[in-house]
Amino acid sequence: MMDNAFLALADTQLTAAAKARHRAAEKRAAKHVVNSDADAPMVPSAQEKAQQEKSVTLREWKRWRRERSDMLLEGPLSREYKALLLLVGSLAPESAPALASYVQRCEWLNGSDLDTRHIILSVVDDAIVRLRMVHGLAPFDDSLPGEEPTAFERIRKHLTGVGAC
Repeated sequence: MMDNAFLALADTQLTAAAKARHRAAEKRAAKHVVNSDADAPMVPSAQEKAQQEKSVTLREWKRWRRERSDMLLEGPLSREYKALLLLVGSLAPESAPALASYVQRCEWLNGSDLDTRHIILSVVDDAIVRLRMVHGLAPFDDSLPGEEPTAFERIRKHLTGVGAC
């Protein structure tokens, strides 16, 4: 017997389906009660959360960058862009100055918008970094003041106007 008259009245007025929903909700709530450390859900640490966020951000950035490259591959400059990709794909340490002079001679790059130039600069940068790492060199090696600018620095200056040559 129930001591509370209101609960007794509610119990008689509830349908079987409503009672079943209430019992299911109570069961779910009981499952979420943590009685020991073994029952507790795994909560990532602040460091793990930061790492997960970085990996998500990196995936999104790579997808965005691939979309930009695909846009060039499908656009009016696709033939020229493919030729540049072949050239940077066959890059050797001694061919970096030739790459810089090639980029400076490209008429299609001189007339392209800044977004296209940034895509090209990114592709060239990746190729140079990969090449340097394959040959056991530091990924980045910008020139010091008074030194001759590197091939990347000359290409960056030509494409974006940033940096000194």
